[in-house]
Amino acid sequence: MRKIEKYEEIDSLLFDLENQFEIDKANVQISFNQLSNSFKPQNLIKSILSVPSESNEIKDSLINSGIGISGGYLAKKTFELISSGPVTKIIGSGIMIGVSNLLSKHPEYTQFAFNKILQMFKKK
Repeated sequence: MRKIEKYEEIDSLLFDLENQFEIDKANVQISFNQLSNSFKPQNLIKSILSVPSESNEIKDSLINSGIGISGGYLAKKTFELISSGPVTKIIGSGIMIGVSNLLSKHPEYTQFAFNKILQMFKKK
């Protein structure tokens, strides 16, 4: 690094460094905002579903997981409506985990149950 001898030179270099710092700071903020937006659940789902057919397994897995979680939640709430109490909430949580795992790991059961429910409504 060269030796700086004049105060004007120091002021000029300091001004340049401060400007470069502000530019870098703005770039980091823009990058951070883009990164944080890409990790929002809504944007993650959009990006997964917008990927071409090579990710059919990911889409199916995402859909099966969503069905499993919502099915487990519905099972828990249904069980808790029948009776209330702290033990019921614990048992309801266990049922929720079991139903969620069953529905997400075995999507054929989900499809079978959905078809049966549709048939019940079609008959009426």
